[in-house]
Amino acid sequence: MKFLDDKEEAVYIEQVEFYNVTLDELLKKQSSTEQVAEDKSESKLYEEEKEADDLKAPSDPGFVVGLILIVRRVFLDVVVLSTILLVLGLGTMVFYDEIVQVFQAIRKDFSQS
Repeated sequence: MKFLDDKEEAVYIEQVEFYNVTLDELLKKQSSTEQVAEDKSESKLYEEEKEADDLKAPSDPGFVVGLILIVRRVFLDVVVLSTILLVLGLGTMVFYDEIVQVFQAIRKDFSQS
């Protein structure tokens, strides 16, 4: 149980008289606001951890494969093939999950036949 010192007790008595509420209600409200403050601090820590995870180097295989295709394009002198590799690299970076699903569906169709 929390005991109040003289200053806190005087503040609570003034609030009780001014707002016409009981001391119990004020104490309950204070404990609930402390709980809300703790919840906010926990959510802030979660947000900071999430931001730290977002700043890590990308480990998505689509990003890596796309980057390899784009870098490979730099060393080619053939304009058409270089452009095709650029488009494939960017497409792989953006649509990697969809491409994998298409190839898995094709493989599944061939294995059923």
